[in-house]
Amino acid sequence: MSVLARKRGAWINQYSQPSHAVFLNRARQVDYVVIHYGLAAYEESARQFGVMWGAERMGESGVGSQDGPSHAVQYATELAAQANQGAAFAVINLEEADGGWHADDGWATLKLVNTFRQLAPGKPLFASLDTRGSRPNSPYQRAAASLCDGVMPMVYPKAFGQSAPLAFASAITPLVRSRWTGKEIHPTYQTYDNADVPSQMAEVSRLYAEGIINGANSYTLGHATEAQWLQSLTFNPVATQPVPRAPDVQGALIALRKLWVEGWHTIEQNGTAGEATAFADFWQRVLGLAPVARPA
Repeated sequence: MSVLARKRGAWINQYSQPSHAVFLNRARQVDYVVIHYGLAAYEESARQFGVMWGAERMGESGVGSQDGPSHAVQYATELAAQANQGAAFAVINLEEADGGWHADDGWATLKLVNTFRQLAPGKPLFASLDTRGSRPNSPYQRAAASLCDGVMPMVYPKAFGQSAPLAFASAITPLVRSRWTGKEIHPTYQTYDNADVPSQMAEVSRLYAEGIINGANSYTLGHATEAQWLQSLTFNPVATQPVPRAPDVQGALIALRKLWVEGWHTIEQNGTAGEATAFADFWQRVLGLAPVARPA
């Protein structure tokens, strides 16, 4: 699914609500706007003036509440209702500090996504996540990567106390790319609190040109000063063709051997002679070689 590929967007949330004239002016300069749940007036403006928009719901029931997972069905139901009002896609915003999603063993995320899918069938769903460090290994992020159509890593250099290159490198790591293989990656970059936007645009443009990300969006349309807004528009995915990444032959061979060794190990533990023969025949066909010897 590629609903947002080759696109740039912006968020609008409850903390910074511009006039509708500013909203429409800026919304028309990007490809889509992510609109926080409860801001129906902006949704109506987007529908009326043909602005592509996405529904967004925070996965918590109050700032600092730490009980987001216990309200998973409620959030999914509300997000689906919003998305069904004409949104092109939806975003679930799962935070640890404000929502307590680090405490989810994956079950609440599963309920959230499955409920949304049932109520808004066919609607693309993205996950807004803090992907720094080992967080992609957290159960809720593993579940999101398995079930959602794409990820929007939070990349806030000034808020994180990092340079733009380090902030992007910390949020879009090989682990993140591995978790989200085959799905879209759209980082959300910082345009609030006097953040340095040009340095971020340099990283966004580089990552896009290298084919690592599929697009990007600014946080937020309402927070950005006029200068920051214009600086954010220097990223133009329509005019920039991403360069296909060279295949990782070494990585593929390592993964292939891992599957082979693990397969033999499983057969040794619980398999039969017939299964061993079938397994060897399978690898012979895969590799186009003579029968494969068991690993030492």
